[in-house]
Amino acid sequence: MRTYPVVEKGCWLWIWMGHGEPDDALLPETPWLEDSDNWSVVSGVAKIDASFPLLVDNLLDLSHETFLHNSSIGTPEVASTPIEVEVDEESRIVNVYRHMADVECPPFYATTTGLSGTIDRWQDIEYFPPGFYKLNSRIAPVAQPPLPDGTDDHAFHLKIFYGLTPSTETSVYDFWALSRDFCVGDSVIDATLEKMQMGVVQEDVDALNIIQHRIDSGREMNEVSVKIDRGGLAARRVLAQLGEDELTRQPHMTA
Repeated sequence: MRTYPVVEKGCWLWIWMGHGEPDDALLPETPWLEDSDNWSVVSGVAKIDASFPLLVDNLLDLSHETFLHNSSIGTPEVASTPIEVEVDEESRIVNVYRHMADVECPPFYATTTGLSGTIDRWQDIEYFPPGFYKLNSRIAPVAQPPLPDGTDDHAFHLKIFYGLTPSTETSVYDFWALSRDFCVGDSVIDATLEKMQMGVVQEDVDALNIIQHRIDSGREMNEVSVKIDRGGLAARRVLAQLGEDELTRQPHMTA
């Protein structure tokens, strides 16, 4: 029987399922989940009856927020704002940047930050293939944009994590956690964010389940990619390369 090395790092368990020796240095750091003095955390898990690649597509293309999550985090600007995509060829981390200025403040943030009207809003994705995702969400008053290094006391910072864990060919567990650096220790805000995030996740679950059902039905489907899909397409390319490396038994970290 084959066994697999397991590493506990912070609040995550990582399993090495590749060939060769595991490289723990490739594991992402998540101090925001353990630093209870400066960050508050809510978390949960959802089972999705859809394939792992569909969840990756969902998370790497946040333009769907405009349509699927329009009562919580989605506003028209999310879909209309261009993105920038970068891939670190050595680490294979996929970065997707969307910086929005003077845009509508969605209920998810208006309810918890006290901001209203329009805001400056950044969404910076870091995807660590195959199974870990971090969204750096920064919210600030208009004309006072966030700073990349997070040293902006006027801004509100959230870090949203997803641990993508395949169960079968057509099902996946979505472990999520959300850290924030404002209203730390406020149980009311904890409950509000947990409820709203669970609602967002459930909307994704419902949509992905429907897509998987359509795929399984055998009906002919044509996929059309546009510019906003570049993040998801980059993730697909990296995952394909990891698969090729596995076939040739090249060492890589999986989780």
